[in-house]
Amino acid sequence: MEVSHLSNRLSNFSYCVKETPYRYYENANTSNHTLNVKKVISIGLRDNDLDIVYPSPLTDFIKTMFFDKGLGISSQRNAAHVICKFLNYIHKEIDHANPEFLDLQFKGLNGLKLLHASDYLTYRTKLCLSRNTIKNEEHYLTNFYYFLQDLGILEISPQIRLQEKNSKPISPFSRPHLRTQFPPNIAPGTLRLKDFGKNRDLLVKLFIETSKEIHPEITLAISLQIFGGLRMGEVLNLNSTSVYISNTGMCIADVKDRQRELFHHIKNTNMMQVKRPRKQQILPSQYLTSIFDNHIRVLSNMNTNNTALFINSRLKPLTITSYTKMFTRIKNAFLSKVLELEWLEDYELLNQHQWRSHIGRGIFTNYLVDMGLTAVEIAHARGDKNLNSALDYLDNKMTRDKIEYYTNLFHQLDDDYRGTIPSIKIKNWKVIT
Repeated sequence: MEVSHLSNRLSNFSYCVKETPYRYYENANTSNHTLNVKKVISIGLRDNDLDIVYPSPLTDFIKTMFFDKGLGISSQRNAAHVICKFLNYIHKEIDHANPEFLDLQFKGLNGLKLLHASDYLTYRTKLCLSRNTIKNEEHYLTNFYYFLQDLGILEISPQIRLQEKNSKPISPFSRPHLRTQFPPNIAPGTLRLKDFGKNRDLLVKLFIETSKEIHPEITLAISLQIFGGLRMGEVLNLNSTSVYISNTGMCIADVKDRQRELFHHIKNTNMMQVKRPRKQQILPSQYLTSIFDNHIRVLSNMNTNNTALFINSRLKPLTITSYTKMFTRIKNAFLSKVLELEWLEDYELLNQHQWRSHIGRGIFTNYLVDMGLTAVEIAHARGDKNLNSALDYLDNKMTRDKIEYYTNLFHQLDDDYRGTIPSIKIKNWKVIT
């Protein structure tokens, strides 16, 4: 932390995350070389008065601990944001004359101790942030301290050890003497809802019908999330030929990253990435077919030059921000209807928990559970790369031996199965009409 040469008002300076593209040639030594563009994450120190950002050597933390280990741009960006928030917190505490932090004004990173990050994590906990958010920040701070320890920068070594299995740093912030406060495992009112509950079919249909009234332009998108488990970014990367429905009602979505095709006009496409390219099978029904046919009919009547399956009022591809706003309006209208119908138990479930469009993926998974799919079949039907997410939806009394059996079986199967639902299990699908 380059603070020793700064003015007394450290709040005039703030750490920030920079994302810049760089161009490179793939297969540079061959005649078939191609020019590619890749984004890189760096950390900068901003002079807020002059609005100038100076490059920080702390970027080497991102490069060493994330980029060089092959971790994606999201992991790099998330780590950089956490470190910047932590360092800006230190600036604020020095400005507020917190005696535990004053030495850092002169010692910089050399004087960093575990108690500084512990204090930060406790502060973040008191903001009522979720346990998952705080634990993620703890993970990045653990890596940061290990990086500084490895370089011999810290005056007092935190003696962070590595796990034997995967050589990942073990968090030191739960040590009793630090008294770090973490959110409880399940904070009241913050549990993320994964399904609509026992009246799922009634509520799913009411939600989709509500979307037809409020924002019909995303009714198909919502349906693909619910009946196909697609993530929001995966849905918005679909083009007009990505979804195929056969005469027999079988529906397949060709999920892949089409950012260059659809979102070249948008500067920041961080949230528009596709996590798992695949041919995703959708649970078939005449109800979905009619929604699809109506969407394509409306789309074909629009005078648009782009190929996006979902577009906004300006005839541009729909973005995450717009989709989220539309979904929220539909959700609020839907909750009002549930209350008007006096489905009080359902209303209590839906109103007291957090949920966004990703609940569609949870509903899809619970349909698969009800159809009798095994953990391996569910993971492949969801397009997962590992088994853990699917196991969350199954009996929590499942034995360790059975989990190990399923995990080994999952890794033996070919990736081409990803996104497919066993045809024999489709017969157990209770079709929504």
